[in-house]
Amino acid sequence: MSTENALPYHDTKPQGAPDFYYETNARFRFLLRKFGHEGWVRYLGDLGKGYYAPVNKQWQSGGLAAVAQYWRDFFAAEPGSKVDVEEKDDEAGMEMRLCGGNGSCRHTYAKSKANLPPQDMSKIQEAQL
Repeated sequence: MSTENALPYHDTKPQGAPDFYYETNARFRFLLRKFGHEGWVRYLGDLGKGYYAPVNKQWQSGGLAAVAQYWRDFFAAEPGSKVDVEEKDDEAGMEMRLCGGNGSCRHTYAKSKANLPPQDMSKIQEAQL
């Protein structure tokens, strides 16, 4: 396990914000209302380039170990979190499916889409407000 934080930002707080999901949903609704569809798409593009592009590059170069370290670091800052990240050679790769939400979710990664069922959107829980 690396001693360097895998997140693309450095948070000096001892914990993440407990109202993160509420704030994120409110921010997204505000941006959509304020700037319309084009502004929303521009925001998502900027988010992808500014935040997720470095994360994706890190995951591509570091493989599953980098993905696992990212999630360990991410949830280490989450208030009250208890997260186990397992690395298994037979379940490595970059395809992901999500189940759960509201502080309790499961991410499953596999070598290819053929190794996973299609994403069932009903398995992803909306944030409880």
